Amino acid sequence: YEIEAVTGVQTCALPIWHSPPRHQGCVCLNPWFITGIIDAEGTFTWGLTKSNSAKLGWKIGPRFSICLHKRDYDLLRSIKSFFGGIGVLKVTGDFAYYDINSIRDLRILFAHLDLFPLLTFKRNMYHIFVTVYWLYVDKVHLTPQGFKLCLAYINLLNRPIKAGTIRAIVALHGSLPTIILPPVLITTQYLLNPYWIVGFVCGEGSFTYFCRSRLTSSGVKLDYTLVFEVSQLPLDNLLLLAILQYLGAGNLFTRQDFVSRIRVTSTVNLLNLVAPFFILYPLSGHKGYNSLPD
Repeated sequence: YEIEAVTGVQTCALPIWHSPPRHQGCVCLNPWFITGIIDAEGTFTWGLTKSNSAKLGWKIGPRFSICLHKRDYDLLRSIKSFFGGIGVLKVTGDFAYYDINSIRDLRILFAHLDLFPLLTFKRNMYHIFVTVYWLYVDKVHLTPQGFKLCLAYINLLNRPIKAGTIRAIVALHGSLPTIILPPVLITTQYLLNPYWIVGFVCGEGSFTYFCRSRLTSSGVKLDYTLVFEVSQLPLDNLLLLAILQYLGAGNLFTRQDFVSRIRVTSTVNLLNLVAPFFILYPLSGHKGYNSLPD
């Protein structure tokens, strides 16, 4: 179905945000941009590997990762610099990754997200990730019961543990405990920072066009329509609507493939609302080359 969003002039009053001092070595990225791109392309996972040296036969380890196309390797390098050089960069196939796996270094990431919190539903995955982190730091995972508690939380993350692995662990140590998570706080009002929007668009946005053909008396004619859109899971429809309200134009579309998209196709709105926003708050990385011209 289609949900009509706000069109015309911008109506929401937004506060002016002041950035704290950046980490040495980073001169370009706003901290809200960092949170925005994590909301778009960041993942919080715990790896589980079989180990003969581990007392319980298995080891767990954390991984935070931002994945972008390899053409945005320099952007990932800037993000690494923002965090003071912690973590590692790697390229696999067409994709580049910025990973933080160190227990000590993850605290730097946590400190950032405490000050500039995630806005998408991903914040719930982050809270589970942090819960397991502190169980790990307190060495709870070294006992059979604590290990199963960690696994029960890990199994709730974006990438559940494989069924065969769960069966093997249950055969050795017994069933995993049932986890009852606290109620999820649903935000209905967002005070968006423009740099968060830019970071989020760098991950989930696209600048493209539609091409339609029509038959005329002189033959087939092609009509081109410029399109700006941002995609996200329907769980974040209210957040997508807040982006539309900030920009002052567009519509929200929710399709049966469980993906929602905000889309601006009006040439007037693209030139008078969307383009000026990205001129004032430029995109970083390769997507900046695809954005609308001034």
